[in-house]
Amino acid sequence: MKIISVEYFNRDMKFSLWEMESTELLVSGFFNRIGSEDGSYTVLFKNEKISENVVLNDYDDVTSYLVDLLIQLDFIYSTSDIKGIGHKLSQVYSQLSNDIIFSQDSLSKLKLLDESSSKFEILGVQSFMNKFPESLNIGLFDYSFFQTMKKSQFLFPVPYQWYEKYGIRKYGVDGITHEYICSKISDLLHDNSFKLVSCSLGDSNSICSIYNGKAVDISSGFLNSSGIVSCTSSGNIDPAIIPYIMECEGKNAGEVIDDLNNVSGVLGLSELSDNINNILESTENDDKSSLALDKYIIDIVYEISKSYVLLEGIDVLVFTSKIGENSISIRRKISEKLSCLGVKIDLDANNVCEKIQKISSDDSKILVYVIPSDDSLAIAKKAYNMING
Repeated sequence: MKIISVEYFNRDMKFSLWEMESTELLVSGFFNRIGSEDGSYTVLFKNEKISENVVLNDYDDVTSYLVDLLIQLDFIYSTSDIKGIGHKLSQVYSQLSNDIIFSQDSLSKLKLLDESSSKFEILGVQSFMNKFPESLNIGLFDYSFFQTMKKSQFLFPVPYQWYEKYGIRKYGVDGITHEYICSKISDLLHDNSFKLVSCSLGDSNSICSIYNGKAVDISSGFLNSSGIVSCTSSGNIDPAIIPYIMECEGKNAGEVIDDLNNVSGVLGLSELSDNINNILESTENDDKSSLALDKYIIDIVYEISKSYVLLEGIDVLVFTSKIGENSISIRRKISEKLSCLGVKIDLDANNVCEKIQKISSDDSKILVYVIPSDDSLAIAKKAYNMING
């Protein structure tokens, strides 16, 4: 059975075609700058790469190019060869928390909780439904994994009617990543009974507390802007800062929130870069870079420590996503700060990137792993399972 997994990134889209019986990745690629005349696509397969600059006015252009490419490269004969398309949906939608097989009726009822958010995901799903009429299009909500959290964990201490009337609660991000990490740990330990803290560290950061395979808490909040500090986002702040900066700089609320999301965090404090490697290289000679790195590390350590108390201990700690998988130094610095909890890593074992590896030492009280994330495969598997009941 052939399944396409789709991930949306504002004006970009990533796709992967999987043969599910053998769990073989057949082809993958990116469409960039959708909605412009200077778009492009890149296709990767069998150690080959095809790239071309094209006009991508909308998602109809994207799906047209995709179908033509898959047929020309002999991955499919027609769109009917694709049995399912899994769409990772990261935006928050009202009244929807569980994964769904879309119909035209259910898609028309898809409503963003925050209407100021981009509607690119909805447009993408609609285009795939039109271009692949015989395929099942499946919405995989990135926050569905967090629906097992207790009210005491997902509610904010605000008037209860805000939750009842407007859906104000913690939704969370990176749910597909954290669920995938949970399944990999279960496979590695041959057990489903564990207290796991999954640290997804990349362009954005999230830390998930998991008990016996179910999410207990997630560091992020109502929308993607809250949580722990990341490369460009402030994470949690005193809300009084927003009206104060509005008055000081003559900005509206949306403009201040854009600043908090896009020019804050590591970039904002360092005034140098949103690239953590650049910050690491500059700490010896630049006080602001050193400050940004300290804040980045301590915010992550605080969140892991909260998870330790919430779970009453941690069995397994996992580093994943771009920074978690690749930054030897960041993992070491975080682990050193957690030594009071019994975390000890093997420095030689930690010298690894993008590879599943246990990096904790034999005398560590907590198992520590590096596990590469694979949202594309996780999306395909979830879609496959829904199709097959």
